[in-house]
Amino acid sequence: RHHESGGGLVTEEWSGFRFNTHAKLMLMMDVMPPYQDLALESWGCRYLQPEVPAAILTRDGKAMTFYADIEKTAQSIARFSPDDAERYTEVMEDWYTIVNEALIPATYSLPLPMLDMVVSYQQSEVGEVVNEMAEETFLETLDSAGFENDLVNTALLYLGTMYGMDPEGGLGFLLPLFVNRLLNASLIVSGSHQLASSIARFANRHGATLERAAEVTQILTDGAKAVGVRLASGEEILAGKVIATTDPQMTFLELVGEETCRAVSPTLVEQTKTWEWESTSLFNVHYALSERPRYEAGAFDADADRALIKIMGVETVDELLDHINAAKQGRLGFAGAGMTTTDFDPMQAPVDLEPGSAVACWETLAPFENAEGDWDDLEEGYAKKVLEAWSEYAPNLADATIIRQYVNHPKHIETKLPNMKRGSIKHGAYVPT
Repeated sequence: RHHESGGGLVTEEWSGFRFNTHAKLMLMMDVMPPYQDLALESWGCRYLQPEVPAAILTRDGKAMTFYADIEKTAQSIARFSPDDAERYTEVMEDWYTIVNEALIPATYSLPLPMLDMVVSYQQSEVGEVVNEMAEETFLETLDSAGFENDLVNTALLYLGTMYGMDPEGGLGFLLPLFVNRLLNASLIVSGSHQLASSIARFANRHGATLERAAEVTQILTDGAKAVGVRLASGEEILAGKVIATTDPQMTFLELVGEETCRAVSPTLVEQTKTWEWESTSLFNVHYALSERPRYEAGAFDADADRALIKIMGVETVDELLDHINAAKQGRLGFAGAGMTTTDFDPMQAPVDLEPGSAVACWETLAPFENAEGDWDDLEEGYAKKVLEAWSEYAPNLADATIIRQYVNHPKHIETKLPNMKRGSIKHGAYVPT
């Protein structure tokens, strides 16, 4: 449907500033097989991994800094809790083993039926740990790690839940996965859309024809299997296979149609209607600024100022849970993650035109249905309050000039990306079943 390929891999440009309005952080670039298999770098996609991936900032100007390197993180934690620093090394070595030996390989393998997957994991010590964690909530997995310091627990839980995972839901093994991946997060040089563009260039060279601005309105069937698609223009394209990345409800209930689905399966429609969406949505606001945010916490730890993800507004697990529960109940909060992409990729701002200018983004969980009113009416006021909250940690923002601003609230996300219904971050909730 869109005018360019890529979906959420989108980079918008205004006044020479590049805003990655949906996907900013690539969590698997360093481990995903297609990057090497398709030689995507030769097709124009390069990624970089910031040396300092994350920091949690405190209201009194301190910070705990997190690195991909376990020992460097432990040194930062030791400034707050020597016991937790030692514990962090032990826990992270275990978590990294689980992620690297079980979870990442499973990500790039064909999915097994649930019972078969459980049985396969029983064949190894690491797999048995994954099975045990699958029965836990994120909070239980974190509690079993045994950290005493609030900042350690809050930072790890924030990294695990910042993209919609429910801390009180199941599948506790995903907490180590998200923590590991966010501490190895990448940015695409010159903007996220370069990843989609490089795949498109590869596909074109190898015989694919890409149709853009071509909305599919129906999946055609012969009564038993899919045989093609009908476009909004009325054109029909027949095929031996139809592969869809739309969510199950759109795919089966809308594009295939309930009548056809009931004819081939007595349970498909009912199963699809029970598809669950996340209880929270994503909100982000992007700023083109006359200067980069400068954080007070940098005086305590210079690396905190250089971190890709700066967690602000929460210092305890209870504060974080309050923030998440408020979003579930339709209320807005002011905890979030600040990111300045031009710290790592200056070409995303017109440096020659605006010396010292920066592109920065605030990202947080938010309600799809806003109890305070319609998002379109509230977005500007909320964005202003976000900047005020951000300025408590980076005081220079109070006087910085906002050259351009783009507010991307949950209803905008749903409108632009149809398979992200209700501003869904991950095409639906992660639930054990």
